[in-house]
Amino acid sequence: MFFINPISGGGQALRLMTRRIIPHLKAAAMPFDYIVTTHSGHAREWILEQPDIGKAFDGLIAVGGDGIFNEILDGVIHRAQDEKITSKSDLSSPTVRVGIIPAGSTDSIGCCIGLGDPVSALIHILLGDHMKLDVGAVFRVQDGSLIKFFCAFLGYGFFSDTLRNSEKHWLRRYLGKTRYMLAGAKTFFLNRAYPGYISYRPAAEAGPDGYPDEGLTCRQNCPVCSEVGEKKSSTSAFSFSGTSDEEQEWQTLDGRFTNVIAVSLCCKSEKSPKGLAPTSHCGDGCLDLLFVKKLGYFRLLNYLISTSRGIGPRSVLGENLHACRAYELVFRSKKPPLDGQLDTPEVTPTESSTIWNCDGEIVQEPDIHVK
Repeated sequence: MFFINPISGGGQALRLMTRRIIPHLKAAAMPFDYIVTTHSGHAREWILEQPDIGKAFDGLIAVGGDGIFNEILDGVIHRAQDEKITSKSDLSSPTVRVGIIPAGSTDSIGCCIGLGDPVSALIHILLGDHMKLDVGAVFRVQDGSLIKFFCAFLGYGFFSDTLRNSEKHWLRRYLGKTRYMLAGAKTFFLNRAYPGYISYRPAAEAGPDGYPDEGLTCRQNCPVCSEVGEKKSSTSAFSFSGTSDEEQEWQTLDGRFTNVIAVSLCCKSEKSPKGLAPTSHCGDGCLDLLFVKKLGYFRLLNYLISTSRGIGPRSVLGENLHACRAYELVFRSKKPPLDGQLDTPEVTPTESSTIWNCDGEIVQEPDIHVK
């Protein structure tokens, strides 16, 4: 079953399906069906309504950008559970495979897993090629309830402000993809930094040298991801507690941040050939965290240009970057209460918060727990 987002990539997803994908499917005598989504959440709703989707279809394929893939993945995971998902849940593994034929604006997921060309992606799907992919979950700090899953990018600060500025109705209607350039320019000149009180549980696999700009990059049959997959192959359920039996101590960090980024992929694209986190792995069970402290205009511009040229963040930002691999992240926009204190202390009026950019979708809650 193919799900087509008709507005992905400025409308190219539907054209791609009719002109290139369907002819190849017919030539291969492959039975298929497809749905053109009509509203946000359409694919997820359809998946949850089907009585036995695992027997009816070999796989569910997104034709579009990262957003429609995330929507399908969210529906597949929810469908496999017997109870409400919280931050303490152990989740049952989905029984149906998901795939993507990239046809969006950035196609970060497709680029990261080596499927930048739509026809090549279709061939891999028809051959039955598969790989494991990390999935992050965003929960509310207050009650542990699930907000959203993500499979690539979660950002707070510059990239979330850019998303919010680009979502204005008149920009979407008249400027299309060009609106991202205008929104990015506005965000740059405002150059806002937000207070953050951060806790994270580092991964045991992170090593003593901190987070590297260069190293073993993820690829097909990646030894790092394969090792993690072997450790988990004996269980039919997966959880968000990490892959190590060794409990790591929580670390804390606070300050004013231009960017707070959590990724499960390197997030590369045509506009960023190595991505935001060049050494991130698709299936290592870890989040790659990058905390960018408040930057001046010159250093912010240098950071953005370097990212577009494939230069790692540490070599550009130096002491303004705190980066690591972790199993969990807790972010608060206000100082957390002390032991025995019920309410959050008052903050000064100049302190503020913003939204989160979760795989291109807006999450309004600033205080979140990520696993």
